[in-house]
Amino acid sequence: MEIRDYEHIIKTINEGIEEFIGYLNIDKVNFKNLAHCAEEKSYLNLRVLGWKQLSFPNSNKAGIYFIFGRSETESGLKTGVYIGKASHSSFIGARLYAHLYRAWREEGKYEYPDKSGNIFLLEFVTSIGLKDNLYFLAPALEEYLIYHLKKNDNIALLNYIGS
Repeated sequence: MEIRDYEHIIKTINEGIEEFIGYLNIDKVNFKNLAHCAEEKSYLNLRVLGWKQLSFPNSNKAGIYFIFGRSETESGLKTGVYIGKASHSSFIGARLYAHLYRAWREEGKYEYPDKSGNIFLLEFVTSIGLKDNLYFLAPALEEYLIYHLKKNDNIALLNYIGS
């Protein structure tokens, strides 16, 4: 046999790759209305809503979620984000609940440490929900975004091993 005898397999593989590339057309996070996030279904303002009022964006989907917070440090105000994923049989709502339950201190106050021990007051939550058949992209997107944000010294990444 020669390599051309496998042309039909290679063609099918390439079709699969093209289909995969099409999946990468994922919605971006829309921040144009961040100031009004308490009114937006795609955002959650943790400072405004009490624990029992929380309704997480894309709660019943797999995808990526973002928890934004700020910290008053000796060098001034620092902003940061926790990037997480829900994939396979997990859902964004369950993952956010797990994080925020541990971070909850009192109504409207959620705290989370960065890897240096600086305490961040968590303020906003948003997410990117994936279609049911695309749950497998969540880990790759999460890892890439963490890698991408690590390169920016102006952003505190709240993710660390074991968090």
